[in-house]
Formats: sequence, C-alpha cells, structure tokens
Amino acid sequence: MIRKKIKIILAVVMLLGVCPVRAGVWWESGHLEINEGDIYDGELFIIDYGSVDMFGGIVGKLETWDYSIGNIYGGQIDWLFTKDSSIVHIHGGTSDWLGAFQDSSVYLYAYDVTYHLTGGLENRPWLEGTYYKNDIPFSFTLYDEYSYSHLAIVPEPATLLLLLFGSMLLKKRH
Repeated sequence: MIRKKIKIILAVVMLLGVCPVRAGVWWESGHLEINEGDIYDGELFIIDYGSVDMFGGIVGKLETWDYSIGNIYGGQIDWLFTKDSSIVHIHGGTSDWLGAFQDSSVYLYAYDVTYHLTGGLENRPWLEGTYYKNDIPFSFTLYDEYSYSHLAIVPEPATLLLLLFGSMLLKKRH
C-alpha cells in the first residue's frame, strides 16, 4: 500500500514538472535548425547523414553519428560529441564538454587557441581561445586526451591569404 502511494506521488510530481523527465530526440537523414528560444533539455542525436545548424538555443547533449554534419554558430550545449565519421564546425557558442571519437573531425574557427593537459572539469584536458565570428572567448573540457587529435584549428581567411601570397613570392624568387 505504501509503495503504491509513493508511485502515485512520484507520477504526480513528474506530471507537474517538478522533476522533468529528460528524453532523447533522434534526427535521421534530414536537416534540423536550432534557433534562439529552442530548448532540447535532453539528448539530441543527429544520425545517418543528417545535419544540424545551431544559431542559438539550448541543448543538453548533442551527438552527431554516421556521417552527419553539425554547424554550431551560437547557443549553449552541455555535451557535444561526434563519432562515426561525422564532422562538426564550431564558429561560436558555449559548451562544457567536447568529445570526438573514431573517424570524426571537429573544425574550430578560432584564434589564440591553447591546449591544457589538465585543469578542466574533473581535471581533464581543456581548450581555450577566441572565436573569429564575434571575438568571444571560449573554453571546452575535452572528454579525453584523444579528442584533441580529432580537432583542427581553421585559420582566419585573411591569414590564409597572406600565407598563400607569401609562398607565391618565395616560389617566384627561386
């Protein structure tokens, strides 16, 4: 009798939203756009060649799998993970955790990026730097030290053009 009352009380509490239930959303083979005001409190999985553009909003956990593509321009993500040959481009936004596994790639459009072996959340490796898009500083705790090997820092377009021009001048001299 007491167990039945406890179950009823828990069900009522969840229905009233005191203890929200977190659920996963699976987005397959299509395109999803997340804007300011959109909230995915649970897990959001982009799979099977799917894509996501995030301009704002809040996502609890965002994972890309199976050749999916993520473009992050803003917003807040608690956990960002990519695996199974997926690609994530990070131009802005905030995230506490960043993990990259298997044949995945993360392209970070930023400058003054520094890798620290320890000191992030739970004393794990972490990155800090500044986004090109809006000159806002960021920091990510890396899930493990192997995530760093999947990360590529993309140079600013003007810097890339200067490098190209300089190499052409050197080639012309020889």
